[in-house]
Amino acid sequence: FPVTIKPPYTLNTGLTNGTNYHLKIAAENAAGRGAESAKVNFTPATIPDQVGTVTADASNAEVLLSWARPGNGGSSLTGYSVESSTDQNTWTLEASGNQVALAAPTVRYTVKNLSNGTPYYFRVAAINSIGIGAVSASAQATPRTKPSQVGTVTATPGNNQVQLSWSAPATGGSAITGYSIQRSIYSGTGYVVEASGTDVTSTSYTS
Repeated sequence: FPVTIKPPYTLNTGLTNGTNYHLKIAAENAAGRGAESAKVNFTPATIPDQVGTVTADASNAEVLLSWARPGNGGSSLTGYSVESSTDQNTWTLEASGNQVALAAPTVRYTVKNLSNGTPYYFRVAAINSIGIGAVSASAQATPRTKPSQVGTVTATPGNNQVQLSWSAPATGGSAITGYSIQRSIYSGTGYVVEASGTDVTSTSYTS
């Protein structure tokens, strides 16, 4: 007896996502095969692959994210979802879709208007016409800038020396690791470095 196939019918014979296929159908009965249908074209696809390692580079009130473009699942990427969080529980959508340039092979996006000194976490997912892929592992960065200007410096002269003291400035979001002290015997010129880096880590110094 002839076998009757009722639509829909799933063709699942190991097709390759992203490959364009051509298909035509003809009915059969005991007398033979009928005329073939018009050709139909189709391309199997699924959601994009998971985004790999995301690199986060912090600067003043912003973080530059970069990652390698993932596999597109057989359908061209249409964008990315970029999210940020301060606790990895609540996530804020920073960009979606084509707000992120589809550069290849490395994709970059800068998240702006962040708070210096606050640790942030970021995750990224790729998007195509089928849907959104799995999010990446989170990347962490803390925006920062240079310290603010040191306030009034008090100089107390002594025997062949001077005691300096000052108030600590705003850190700019990154802990102060030291102070640079310069001296000169001229007015505003000819400065030489007295101490720098980790030579001075407190807000006082005896020269």
